[in-house]
Order: sequence, then C-alpha cells, then structure tokens
Amino acid sequence: MPLSSAQIITLACQKAKVPGMTSQAGMLLNLILGDLAQNYDFGLATALFQFMMDVPTGSGPIVMPADFLRVRPEGFFFVYNGVPYVLISIELAEFDALVQQGGIQNFPEFYAMDFSTTPTSCYIWPPPNGSYFTNVRYFKQPDDISTPESSSIVPWFPSQKTLLHLLTSSMMELADDDKADTFETKGEASLNKYLKMKDDPTGHAKLIKLDRRQFGRSWNRLPNTKVIGW
Repeated sequence: MPLSSAQIITLACQKAKVPGMTSQAGMLLNLILGDLAQNYDFGLATALFQFMMDVPTGSGPIVMPADFLRVRPEGFFFVYNGVPYVLISIELAEFDALVQQGGIQNFPEFYAMDFSTTPTSCYIWPPPNGSYFTNVRYFKQPDDISTPESSSIVPWFPSQKTLLHLLTSSMMELADDDKADTFETKGEASLNKYLKMKDDPTGHAKLIKLDRRQFGRSWNRLPNTKVIGW
C-alpha cells in the first residue's frame, strides 16, 4: 500500500534522527516533488488545455494555465474537418522575425512560448483564418501538498523509495550529518531505475524525427537539390 506524505516524512525524520523536524521535512518534500516535475517529463503529471483559436485572437498572446511547464511532444494541435493539424514549436526570437503585417491569415503552423510572463504566454503564426478548437497537452507543475507532515495524501510521484531517500538526505543536511551524500546517491540510483521504465516504454518503437520546419506539410520549404538540365 502506498505511503502517505505524513508516513514518508515520519520515516525520513527517523532515519535522519531528527523526529521533531516534521514541518521542515514537509517543506522539503514539496520542494523535491516540484523539482522532479520541473526536471523530468512524466506522463502522470500532464493535463489538457483547450481554447478557441480564432481571428480576433490573432497571433496572441494566449495565456496558458497557471500550472503549465511545457508542451508534450506533438501535443499542440487543432482539428479541422476531422483532420488534426499539429503546430511546430519555434523559439520566441524566431517568431519575432516572422512577417506580422495585416492580412496574413492561414492555418497556423507554428507556436512559440514566452516564459518571461506569469502565467506563460503563447503566440501562433500565421494568425488563424477562422475559428478552430485547439488542444494543448502539456506537462504540469503538480500542486503542493498542504501540511504534508500530517496529510494522508499519497504524493503523485510513484517511486516512493526515491522520495524517502531524497528526503532523508535533505533532512541529514539540515542536521549536518555526513551520511547525507550516501542517501542522496541512493535516491538518485532509485530515480534512475524508475526513469528507465517510466511511462511504460516496453514494446514501443523509438522514432528519430526530422525538423518539421524543413520536413513537413509545406514541401516548397525543402531545398532544391536538383539542377535544371541535368
């Protein structure tokens, strides 16, 4: 049976020999969970954002959800007449260099994220020539556990041995215990084992993808490698 956040904290404090520091352990557990979401892509920490992309919206900005971290691969798309159109991610500087004059409207092909805003803002190009229901499947920042030292909530991250080792290491650092590095190494080893099998990759073919900005729907963007008259 999975351990609750309170049980993980109790065990970590016992291992670190700091049983009275449960409040600090709760803050550190939330910090560890937040770092895991920030640094790795987990299918279990995803969400779906839907909005109407239309002419009044233009190129944006479109405000992403507050818990948005990044778009899942092939996760930004709209459907027109039953056909999905997947937008290509580009850098914001690349978006700024695109022609932005009036009258340029078509099926959007690119999107760029502006992470300097809170929440994150999104821009699309070219501006839409109609109204399209759009889906964004994204990796999210899970909510912190409220008062985790007394909560019965099971943390979202499934490798509880990883959480226990990393939290024990953090508590040992607070106690100036030399064994902190040992438990951090144990936590990293447990995390690496989990990452090898996360999202159940068994039996899935691995794809090598070309840059869709050059190899995509618009074949006219391909470089001309032939010489006339050969």
